[in-house]
Amino acid sequence: MAPVITLILIGPTGSGKSSFVKKAAKLKDEAIGIGKGLQPCTMNCEVYTFKHKETEFSLIDTPGLQDDPIRNFPVLKEIASQLSKSSETPWISGAVYFHPITDRRFGASNRLSLDIFRAICGESLFSRVISVTTMWDRLKREKIPEFKKLSDELRNDMLNFTGDGGVVYDLRATGDPWPGLSVLDHFAAIGCSKNRCLQLEKEVRSFGPSGFKKTQAGKEIKKRAKGACTIL
Repeated sequence: MAPVITLILIGPTGSGKSSFVKKAAKLKDEAIGIGKGLQPCTMNCEVYTFKHKETEFSLIDTPGLQDDPIRNFPVLKEIASQLSKSSETPWISGAVYFHPITDRRFGASNRLSLDIFRAICGESLFSRVISVTTMWDRLKREKIPEFKKLSDELRNDMLNFTGDGGVVYDLRATGDPWPGLSVLDHFAAIGCSKNRCLQLEKEVRSFGPSGFKKTQAGKEIKKRAKGACTIL
């Protein structure tokens, strides 16, 4: 039996992670909560397993990353707790970062989210990391070329991040086939790897889920919180 491809979905609050899961797994509205505005709907990690073509996937929907650095500690704690539940090593096959294209500028809060994502992934997983831009359906048609520049900026960031091509998918089309299927096809093509492991997954096995502040992501959050003059 072919191994299940497990993907962890990470991004700011309201970036479209849960909407992606709903479409990918073909869930009914009541089966998954979708946040509105800046209010997060996903408060805990949830795992959704389904089959796409001949490949079985598990998508881990995570709570959204926050603008305030210190508010990301509970998010990191929840992700660490979820990662500790699997005895499979490595469990995570790849990671997907979500960015809403409606954020006109790739500002400080977006950089914070991407830096936390980078620390969670670690260099070992960089070749199995992609990013998707969402919310294109909220743009007027004449504005799409303007926002394409933001997608290119994210692609450059991903290139600097991974040094491996900076793979970015723009989820622009709204008809059939849904463009998110290309993301699943991407990971189905590269399959699983026992030689690549999510950095946070390795650290959770060393420190336990309660040691999340000792991880690289925890250190990144702490550094950014101090930089923002937040009292820990």
